[in-house]
Amino acid sequence: MLYGYCRISTGKQNIERQIRNIKAEYPDAVIVKEIYTGTKTAGRENWLKLLKRVQKGDVIVFDAVSRMSRDAEEGFAAYEMLYHQGVDLVFLKEPHINTAVYKKAIESGIEMTGTNVDYILEGVNRYMLAVVREHIHLAFDQAEKEVTDLHQRTKEGIETARLNGKQIGRKKGAAVVTAKSKKAKAKIFNYSKDFNGSLKDKDVIKLVGIARGTYYKYKEEIRQDILKARRMHPDVIIACMHWGLEYHLRPNKAERELADWLLAQGVDHIIGSHPHVPQPIEVKKSAHNHHKHAVVYSLGNFISNMSKLHTDGGVMVKLEFKKFPHHSYLNDCNYSLVWTSRPQLSGKKNFEIYPASFISQPISNEEFIPMNTYLKDIRQLYERYNIGVSEYIFE
Repeated sequence: MLYGYCRISTGKQNIERQIRNIKAEYPDAVIVKEIYTGTKTAGRENWLKLLKRVQKGDVIVFDAVSRMSRDAEEGFAAYEMLYHQGVDLVFLKEPHINTAVYKKAIESGIEMTGTNVDYILEGVNRYMLAVVREHIHLAFDQAEKEVTDLHQRTKEGIETARLNGKQIGRKKGAAVVTAKSKKAKAKIFNYSKDFNGSLKDKDVIKLVGIARGTYYKYKEEIRQDILKARRMHPDVIIACMHWGLEYHLRPNKAERELADWLLAQGVDHIIGSHPHVPQPIEVKKSAHNHHKHAVVYSLGNFISNMSKLHTDGGVMVKLEFKKFPHHSYLNDCNYSLVWTSRPQLSGKKNFEIYPASFISQPISNEEFIPMNTYLKDIRQLYERYNIGVSEYIFE
């Protein structure tokens, strides 16, 4: 029986390279996979099962000697045990220690002469065998040394980083960000009356399905994220929100309340997405300092293959700032409408983005009619609901 043994230390590593190398030389090999870290073989269940299964005449192929063992003594002992059982071992990267080479060294000794010279010849044969065995042992020694060196380099690197004042590991009190925490915070954002919803804390805790302590920790982290950004003294803080109802041309009450809350927490401007259609743009003035804050409730679709009304276009927003020593302030806000021409309309191979000014260019009726409908409807929407913002046209 022909086996290929492949081992990696963690599930994040790729075992396919080892399999590919073995299959290239031995296409019929039955692959035995193992995920195990450490130098000892005691916990390698698939390897131990393979040792019990192999019989005289079987072959085990390894991509490298380190895949068999990273412990020199244990690896060499297993090598000799399998050799004496009649199992052939093949190492693709270290072919000089294949059991076939070992066997040849043993069988190719100098023949005895029946004279006193045999004492010398016997010594030569033992020396040749010892050299081969030493090569095998050195290969396992090197595999073990690689692990030792890696641990030492890691230890030295961490110590050097500490001496240079670098933070090693997570800072005390730092939040751990996981997919689960992100999802929970999004629900808290949407449903808590303190943010974007109308539910009391106990109802949100039940809805999200998290512990009471975790819930209040996440609420505080949401506030701290904004405060942390502010302490970095950026020119501006722009919150990019994934919110709103799909295909609705106007923001709902929850979006407006959340926008006001974000601005109150120190966010300067807000750009929203998700509804797939444009929604109005407002430039709000702060009550206490008269600074202006742009709120773009939805940009719509910049590139679109959607056919639903108003989903075939989007909005480009231009924010102009005035920079001062400690902050930058919004000086002007403009928007420009764009529309996507699809291949089934234009007859061209690729999608093309047309600015609003393109309506005056010679285009086909298949393109003109939907583009004109989109521009007309969104301009009417913006004329009615936009606050403090004007349209600009690409020249």
